[in-house]
Amino acid sequence: AAAIDGMGTFGIFTKIVLPLSKPIMSTMVLFYASGIWGNWFTPFIYFDKKELWPVALYLRQIIYGAQSTNELSAGFEETAGIAASVKSASMVLMALPIICVYPFIQKYFVQGMMLGSVKG
Repeated sequence: AAAIDGMGTFGIFTKIVLPLSKPIMSTMVLFYASGIWGNWFTPFIYFDKKELWPVALYLRQIIYGAQSTNELSAGFEETAGIAASVKSASMVLMALPIICVYPFIQKYFVQGMMLGSVKG
């Protein structure tokens, strides 16, 4: 209909296609960003300097250090609790940026759910 009214290809793309694609694009950006944020293996392979390590790789080292401490002191309940708390704290630190970004993107998720629904 927009082409019949004289709108060009670029106008159709910017005025019709992009606004309808915002929900899926915001979902893809959030999933891609969380995948990149949590990736520790690629930096583990390519970065030999600790100054270049991302947060995920530091937290992996902390978790493995806590796990090895837990294995060395198998008979002590206090160290097992500390190792579990270190793991939990590192998981919260990894999820915190995604949790902070999600409220700004949430409206696009709701729009995407309501876009295909029956209006009446």
